[in-house]
Amino acid sequence: MCSLTAEKGVIIVIMAQTFGPVYDTHAAVRRLTEAGIPEPQAEAVVREQTHILEHNLATKADIETLRQETKAGIGVAKTELIKWVVGTNLGVVAIVIAALKLI
Repeated sequence: MCSLTAEKGVIIVIMAQTFGPVYDTHAAVRRLTEAGIPEPQAEAVVREQTHILEHNLATKADIETLRQETKAGIGVAKTELIKWVVGTNLGVVAIVIAALKLI
């Protein structure tokens, strides 16, 4: 995750070591103020954007966890499918044998 700090009126995003900086908040505030937005409003916009980024980005660990869960789910589905195919085939064989005995 990352955190938002204010030092000498400058907002800085501090990221965990594994992520590196994702969003340069200082540059974003500077660009917004250069475009004519008052600094307090620019800082508020950037804070909101940072909040959105912090709560909506997946980390590599999140993606790996999802990948493992998906693989496990596929394994369970595959096992169930094999059970149904084998069971259905055994049922068909039993029906064929019963039909042949009637002939």
